Amino acid sequence: MRTVVVETQGVRLRLRGEEIIAEQAGTRLVEVRLGEVAQLVLMGSIELTPSLRSALLRRGIDTVFLTRTGRYLGRLAGRAHGNAAVRVAQYRRLLDPAQAARLARAIVRGKIVNQRRLLVRAQARRPRDERAAAIVRLGWYVDAVARETDLEKIRGIEGQAAAEYFGAFGTLLLNEDFSFHARTRRPPRDPVNAMLSFGYAILQAVVEGAVNRAGLDPFLGALHATRHGATALVFDLMEEFRPLVVDSTVVSLINHRQVTPGDFRRFLPGTEAEEILAREFGEGEDGSGPAGEPGVHLAESGRKIVVRAIYRALRRRAHHPGRGMRLTLAHAIVEQAYAVARWLESGRGDYVPYTPR
Repeated sequence: MRTVVVETQGVRLRLRGEEIIAEQAGTRLVEVRLGEVAQLVLMGSIELTPSLRSALLRRGIDTVFLTRTGRYLGRLAGRAHGNAAVRVAQYRRLLDPAQAARLARAIVRGKIVNQRRLLVRAQARRPRDERAAAIVRLGWYVDAVARETDLEKIRGIEGQAAAEYFGAFGTLLLNEDFSFHARTRRPPRDPVNAMLSFGYAILQAVVEGAVNRAGLDPFLGALHATRHGATALVFDLMEEFRPLVVDSTVVSLINHRQVTPGDFRRFLPGTEAEEILAREFGEGEDGSGPAGEPGVHLAESGRKIVVRAIYRALRRRAHHPGRGMRLTLAHAIVEQAYAVARWLESGRGDYVPYTPR
């Protein structure tokens, strides 16, 4: 079973027997057996015929719609999850600030541990003084958040740790064609930020699928405040996987020279392109880039490279401490969503974030 990503604009997908046929302007591009598809990801202007749509719904194949820049639009959903008890438990516990703080504390701790380990691995190969200092300070934040019980203070620690981590992120890059100075959004202001934002948007779609499978309400979280239209629980569960799935992939693509400056496009502030891409990249992100600087987005060639690399990363296996076995990162995301559901229903212990070594 595999994820099939369709990113070529103007493609029409139809059903023929037990096969998905991809066509463009009357030319057949590829055929995939329906029974081999676990997830179908459609980016941009892709057409589904009614017969294929019905088959996807009947088989429960997760079909995700993204914009060309990777922003999540929605998904085809069959029959809804029938376990009302897990949502009742979610509302009861996460509307209690003390209980929400317990979940937020675990999530932030997992995120910082995974960020720190990414820096530690680089430090072992190529030591840098500024990176070493960041590793030490991130260790302090891990200890600090483990002791904290106030939700707002936990959110403050998360923000401080993120600033520390991204302050050292540029030291991971070994390709002189790319540099990183700060995290910028709405829209990204340099190629590295463009890749990060694009990767996070894809990760958001994957995590939302896992949250739905676990029967949870994606709009009520712990770390991220509830606001209209924001899938707060999805953003919560993304946190521990950002360094593992996206950050490490971006570093690898740059350092192995799999992306080049030609895989990006710049646009000027105040143009229609900026307004469109600000909306595309701004979904689910906080903050903005410096006013008056040009924005950057991935060209079609860059999008293809990053999409394939992200899904390769999701197929990578690592030891899952909670399960005691090696799982793909995609399966680990699903397992963590179910772990949250079990924690909410049981009321016992603490949620354990995913922190593979």
